[in-house]
Amino acid sequence: MPMPHLCPSSNATPVSTPRRDALKHLASASLGTTMAWCAPGLSRAAQASPSVLTVRRPTLAVAMWDYSWLTRRAGTQAEYSDFDAVLDELVLRGYNCLRIDAFPHLIATDDMGRMQSEFNMRPQPSGFPWGNSASTTINPRRDLPIFLSKCATRGIRVGLSTWMTNDTSDRALRIQSPAQLARIWSETLDFIGHHGLLDMVEWVDLGNEFPSVGFMPAIVDFINRKLSNKIGQLHGYFLPYDQAQASAISAYIYMAINELKKRFPRLPLCVSLLGNGPTDSFKYHDLSPMDCIETHIWLNQNQAFALFSGLDVLLLESFGKRRPDACNFILERAVQAAYYRQKDSLLSWLAKAMDSWVALGNQLKVPVYTTEAWAATCFYELPALDPAGANWRWIRDIAQTATAMASARGWSGICTANYCQPHFPSFYKDPAWHRQITSRIKAP
Repeated sequence: MPMPHLCPSSNATPVSTPRRDALKHLASASLGTTMAWCAPGLSRAAQASPSVLTVRRPTLAVAMWDYSWLTRRAGTQAEYSDFDAVLDELVLRGYNCLRIDAFPHLIATDDMGRMQSEFNMRPQPSGFPWGNSASTTINPRRDLPIFLSKCATRGIRVGLSTWMTNDTSDRALRIQSPAQLARIWSETLDFIGHHGLLDMVEWVDLGNEFPSVGFMPAIVDFINRKLSNKIGQLHGYFLPYDQAQASAISAYIYMAINELKKRFPRLPLCVSLLGNGPTDSFKYHDLSPMDCIETHIWLNQNQAFALFSGLDVLLLESFGKRRPDACNFILERAVQAAYYRQKDSLLSWLAKAMDSWVALGNQLKVPVYTTEAWAATCFYELPALDPAGANWRWIRDIAQTATAMASARGWSGICTANYCQPHFPSFYKDPAWHRQITSRIKAP
């Protein structure tokens, strides 16, 4: 099946080597699986009695506010400037848990033992839809306790993470070893505990989508030192980890988590995981040190669907911003058509992916959370989107089914989508829709 011809413009951005390599890999990998996901009438798998997690907690309706909660508070990106207002809006939509960046590398002292309050944050890459697109100054030691206190008064639990968002002093690049990662988290959790807020923390994941080249290049460089086949930006999601890579990653996780467990034995610790949908990416990993699983699952991890719908074009070309609006509009319509045409088989694929996480959770005897999920990570407030929100229809549609599937399998934390944030207004604007889904998630 050929790739859709999305844009004939002679001004198209040249294809980068990572994108070319990824598409080559996807094309070859997808040829053998296309018939499987195109087969009709497989929704029975999504509706069948699923395997169930044996370890669970009261189910939380989770929204992910990443680092945007602190880096989008000024100028033209000030959606989070009023903590009270945005948290009231979150509660109005029925969410009772937030996953945020705690900025541990900025809360903690630096490698010379010096404490700092304000940081000038570097802008995110062009076209990236989360965080600040222009330089901004933040004060996490001042604002994190304020924000957590306001969450606590509203009964909002918090999952802490970090994307190692970098500032102009490049603090994030100096965090490399497991001991260094454990140190900054230890100091941050002490800081939170000093303010009497540690009891509201549901879990801590030491690194977003670990080990992400995009978010924590210094840590990946540290892991790569003893590897002949280096971990790159395509591993985990597009390319499988080999045994040596998995062993090195597992050793890092073990050392970092076990060091923290000495000081915080009752706090659930993990790293968040990004793979190819099911647990295949982690078949060689030893994840036994983790007290919970925080996994990210989207339909665009189904490589055949992502390639032939055009979603991977959005993901690999800076989320689509570089393309003219007319081309984005064509791609958005193609994605919607592909989803509804193959909905039954995509639900079957998703059910099997979820079942693999149930099996892993039961093997480790830990609960499972998902804070980024279901439709896609690269379909958002593109300029060509219908202002009325019609192009969000497929994302809302899969959210309704996927959240029910996760609930039936005993997930302890369930998101509706990646876009439950004030800076995605056309998805976030309908409180009634969000309440309908979150009420089902939280139902006993």
